[in-house]
Amino acid sequence: MKVSEFLLYIDAERKGRTLSFDPIKLADGVIATSTLVEYHAMPIVLKDNYQRIVPEQKVADILYNINQSNIRPSELKSADIQALKDYIALVMENERMEVKGVTNSSYASPDGPLALNERLSVERGKAADRYLKREYGKIPELADLFASQTTAEDWEGFKTLVQESSIADKELILRVLSMYQDPVVREQEIKNMATAYEALADQVLPKLRRSKLIVDVNLIGLSDEEILAAIKDDPSVLSLEQLLYAATLTNDTKDMLKYYEMAAEKDPKCYRAWNNIGWTYLQMGKADDAMVALEKAKALKNDDNVKNNMGFAALLKGDISAASEYFNSMSAATPESKFGLGTIAIHEGKYDQAVNLLSDTPTMNLALAQLLKGDINKAKMTMDAVEPCKCGAPSYLKAVIAARLDNKDGVINGLREAFGYNAKWKNYALTDLEFAKYFTDDAFIAVTK
Repeated sequence: MKVSEFLLYIDAERKGRTLSFDPIKLADGVIATSTLVEYHAMPIVLKDNYQRIVPEQKVADILYNINQSNIRPSELKSADIQALKDYIALVMENERMEVKGVTNSSYASPDGPLALNERLSVERGKAADRYLKREYGKIPELADLFASQTTAEDWEGFKTLVQESSIADKELILRVLSMYQDPVVREQEIKNMATAYEALADQVLPKLRRSKLIVDVNLIGLSDEEILAAIKDDPSVLSLEQLLYAATLTNDTKDMLKYYEMAAEKDPKCYRAWNNIGWTYLQMGKADDAMVALEKAKALKNDDNVKNNMGFAALLKGDISAASEYFNSMSAATPESKFGLGTIAIHEGKYDQAVNLLSDTPTMNLALAQLLKGDINKAKMTMDAVEPCKCGAPSYLKAVIAARLDNKDGVINGLREAFGYNAKWKNYALTDLEFAKYFTDDAFIAVTK
């Protein structure tokens, strides 16, 4: 409540003559606690896709003849092996490429006796190991990373190659794999399909008699420090994702805005950049500027994120109707949009609705709605979980709740904390009839001086 008087004025008129009576005082004060509602924004910022460490893998196959484990010289001259050599040479010269593993996985095709296939896979593994050690064993960065594994019958590889093939009976072959788990039964059933087996022997099985050499590498991108340095020196060298990421490296909204604007300049069709420009303006309390940026984002992709942020821009501008329309046009409610709608519900005096919308997270607005609907103890519990802010509003509301609970110490402590954050609350408290019973209290007088 605020200090004021509710007066009734009466004028009487008869035969053209008017008589005004003295005003009659009906009540002291008007309810004003609802005006403590916070109209601050809870916009959504869209994430960048910058990943500093990106895993990469290079694979080469050494193929073997049926029932053989020796590596043919022609295999070591294959395009696969040459490409692997070139890749490893590139990695060794590039400080932003780090080898994480060199693995030799050797296999036998799933035809023939299991014991034979087990022996073949092991012997092929040993042959490939010898090749790797001979070729790369003297490179310290690689030598300690060698690993080896074998698979006697590569049914998974078999299934993949069949699926990718143009073999006429491939669906029948795949059905056999799903029906039978016993490898002996599988092989016999497939061999019974003579035509299909001939195609497998020609197109699939030779590719499974192999050692797969796998080099795992991490591509190392720019560090946070390097990105920020590039922003100052030459931002053109940074990618879109790096520019978007740069904005997460600062708490200064002016710098955030600058980085997001650079991202929008880099790619004017990036709706994330325009949305985040709008988000930053909302953080700065500049609703008009935010709406301009968000309109550009909307033109590119009118999704719930943009609608939510436009709702808060409208709310900060005082356009309650437009804000409500934006929030309600979203395909699904979010904690952010529910906060916006809950704030609007308080503005409209719909406190039960406000509590339902705001109940997900303890906020000052939730506590205010609870207080206004008469749930004082719940309001106190909510505010106990709300962190103070430099605006002083949460601390002031704590004092109001304490006054409703006749807790003088809570009133004084809450007001002292609020005044410490923002001195404007002193004048507000001096005319706030929530504290009427304390107006002549020495502690209240002292704290409001």
